[in-house]
Amino acid sequence: MKTLSNVTKIALTLAAVSITSQAFAETESVDANVTWVDPITLVEVNALNFGMLDVNALNTEVVAIDTADAVTDTNTNVVGGTQEAAEVTVTATAGSAINILIDTVVDGAGYALSGFVCKYDVGVEAACDSNLAIAGGSVVSSGPLLIGASLTADGTAVAGAANGSFVVNVDYQ
Repeated sequence: MKTLSNVTKIALTLAAVSITSQAFAETESVDANVTWVDPITLVEVNALNFGMLDVNALNTEVVAIDTADAVTDTNTNVVGGTQEAAEVTVTATAGSAINILIDTVVDGAGYALSGFVCKYDVGVEAACDSNLAIAGGSVVSSGPLLIGASLTADGTAVAGAANGSFVVNVDYQ
């Protein structure tokens, strides 16, 4: 009876392990995707204008302006001037989805701003003081962002300018 040498036994064991390992091995090619986008730019075309309001506006009286410049003034506080939604030109990469958010609101003397609504390009008006997502696809690369809001008097107004402000944030989804 012939006996196998230790070298032959090791070689046969390694061959069996090699065949078994190859039977359970698999490879897959994985793609790496990237979409290059232009930096987003914002340019203020005009401010949110409430015009001239009665200094005697009582606490909690509201004047609202929507994105079509329509004014809601149930207590007749608007006495003149121009009332119009703010307009900001947004430039971004065509076809990209964007988010619009109004925050960092600085109220003016005698009032508070709230209830922001936005309309981007030919879209529909929607609330944008939380986060307004604008879907991709047919989104234009540059368009007007119209912004309306409600001004609530606090009963402490004095004659003169009382300008507030807010920050418009636009980023890619």
